[in-house]
Amino acid sequence: MTDRSSILRRLEDESNSPRLRRLRGLLERDDTRLIANLPSKVSVAEALRLWTTRLKNTDVTGQRLDGAHSLVTRLKALTPQRKLEQFALVGRDATGNVFFDGSTHHFVGAIIIEKDARASSL
Repeated sequence: MTDRSSILRRLEDESNSPRLRRLRGLLERDDTRLIANLPSKVSVAEALRLWTTRLKNTDVTGQRLDGAHSLVTRLKALTPQRKLEQFALVGRDATGNVFFDGSTHHFVGAIIIEKDARASSL
């Protein structure tokens, strides 16, 4: 079983980049929750196909996928069959996905998506 604090512990040795500070901030907020207590297991090939497509669709949707470019770049450097652990989280004004290597549990990347204020008021 995984919770927000265990994900934060996994991120302790990672750099203090603006994106990771933002992810840590989202994980530390009381209104953020994990969608499931266990990670989804996906292959690098599946994740790469999905996030490359979603990134291309931002031209049409106008949605900002913070972290998608760096995630796709890192995924391209991994073997396609390698397994990833994916954690989905949701907060009051943002959602996200965090990816770790399934074997080493090292951080691979994260995507944070701001919720549209108009959509949340519907």
